[in-house]
Amino acid sequence: MNEYFTSLRAIAQSSTELLADQYHPADSLEIKQSATTLHRSIQLCLDDLLRTQLQLGRNLIVCVKALDQSEAVWQSKQQVIEVSNSVMLEEVGKISGCWNRIQQLAVQQKVEVIAQAKQEWSQQIEELKESFFLNVKTKQYREGIGWSDKDGFRRDLPGKVVSVSENLDSKIKEVLNHLSQAFDTKHFNAAQSFVDLLDPKSKLQLTKKKKSLLTEVGDGFDRKLDTLSDGHTLDLSQGVHYKIEEWRQRFGDISWEEVAKFRDEGLAKIEQRVELVINDRLAMLQKVVKWALTFYNYFLNTQKRYQQETPEQRTAEKAWIDQQRQQLKQLLASVEISLK
Repeated sequence: MNEYFTSLRAIAQSSTELLADQYHPADSLEIKQSATTLHRSIQLCLDDLLRTQLQLGRNLIVCVKALDQSEAVWQSKQQVIEVSNSVMLEEVGKISGCWNRIQQLAVQQKVEVIAQAKQEWSQQIEELKESFFLNVKTKQYREGIGWSDKDGFRRDLPGKVVSVSENLDSKIKEVLNHLSQAFDTKHFNAAQSFVDLLDPKSKLQLTKKKKSLLTEVGDGFDRKLDTLSDGHTLDLSQGVHYKIEEWRQRFGDISWEEVAKFRDEGLAKIEQRVELVINDRLAMLQKVVKWALTFYNYFLNTQKRYQQETPEQRTAEKAWIDQQRQQLKQLLASVEISLK
């Protein structure tokens, strides 16, 4: 392409010289008009050629970077091959064991928290039943309450609901704290030493993903219980507030059948809240576990493939990379000369 630049620049220079009256006696008005038109046309050609050269140069640089990546992969192969297979499998075992312990702990503590909260909830409702639905004279429970009994019931119920709700959330936070402590990040940070053996591009991508997941876990365990990964949930007091508000505004009696249904609804919401919040945080931990196990599987498969390569194959690969690099260097040098 250098010859194109040379020829076009020569024509442009000749046109310039003619217009400067350096070609006597070729100085007629017509020839100068032709020279002016030619100079403009040649300049368009030069501009197009320059843009093409600049774009070619940029594309060649991209090619060089692609080749650099290929060479980085080639250089990482020996490091990957030398890693002990047993060490890798040991790390996999540690992570699997850690995840199994977390899952077992979560199941155990969910059962305990749900049982305790349900017992407290049922006890609070039973206390209301004894206080307002029991006929002191007959020792019989009434089917419904009205007048002053209803006012006392509506006055005492919200405080009991809030108390159970707050205790429940306090227990859930304790469970999350236990799960966070059981999630030993050293098992996952250990994977970084193997990530570092890979080429820079793979190392950057894997490290970025791991950090992102660990940050998500940290933020997730610090966020409010009502906030889930894909939305929000209501606490116990919010979940049953509509019924309390209905009773507060009601003029008629409140039946025990309604209260019993309210009690059962609360029991279901207790279980739902525990499951929703804890499972949401477990899903975050599982993402990190999945990342680590997927990485180790990828590393082991890559290592196995590299180990099957022969020294001759490795040598031929390096020779090919060097050959392509030399050709790219020559092309870049040519472009640089053209642009001068």
